[in-house]
Amino acid sequence: MRIISSILSVAIILGVFACTSPPDYPVEPFIEYIGFEKDTLNQGQSKTDDFVFLTISFTDGDGDLGPKEGELDTIKTIVFTDLRTGVSETEFDLPEISDKGASNGISGEITIKVPTTCCIFPAWVSDVSGPCDDSEEYPIDEVSWEVYLIDRAGNESNRLELPARYLRCN
Repeated sequence: MRIISSILSVAIILGVFACTSPPDYPVEPFIEYIGFEKDTLNQGQSKTDDFVFLTISFTDGDGDLGPKEGELDTIKTIVFTDLRTGVSETEFDLPEISDKGASNGISGEITIKVPTTCCIFPAWVSDVSGPCDDSEEYPIDEVSWEVYLIDRAGNESNRLELPARYLRCN
């Protein structure tokens, strides 16, 4: 009798999981902000001067984010726009994301190493002559970015306006 009730329990559990359908995502990527790992950067012109890690989550209904397996992709697939200037200053390649079994889409998290940028000084600041100069008069600036993804079909994700980060200008 115990064997029959155990088999019946397993059959019920398997039946419940068999009736659960996988998520059905739209073909356009969708991203959500998770967080930055720090709030302050030192200004700089080089990608190695300073950086911040950004983590976002994503979904994509047709699973075509990043380059195809074993191929290099020439399309920049993560776009950052500096909201102070409106200029897309930073573009990144997505890593290869496996689309095996992606008939109903893919989801996950991406961590991106975002390089620092220069402070933008107001007209009243007199102790600087150009971008990325040090300023004792204007020690802190803020930078905000907008970020979005582009999949292999050219579909753009929603655009996220990220929380401001501080830039040390001296």
